[in-house]
Amino acid sequence: MEDSDTGIRIDREACVVCGACAAVCPGEALILEGLTLVVAAERCRPCGLAALVCPTGALTCPSTVRRDGAGADAGDGAERPI
Repeated sequence: MEDSDTGIRIDREACVVCGACAAVCPGEALILEGLTLVVAAERCRPCGLAALVCPTGALTCPSTVRRDGAGADAGDGAERPI
């Protein structure tokens, strides 16, 4: 699991570099460079959308919004994949 400065975690073994996360990122913080997903920390607005659409669950974010509309933070500070 690789952490970025934004708190976004990328599980490189699970990531299939499909680009779904980059396509929905409002800040264009997720960038596909060849066969690698790169996080531009200065552009990230940790909204959780990228983690929400990731088909393999390779991304987690501290502010991930679950499909049921609840926040991922249960008050204990732990990150939770959707």
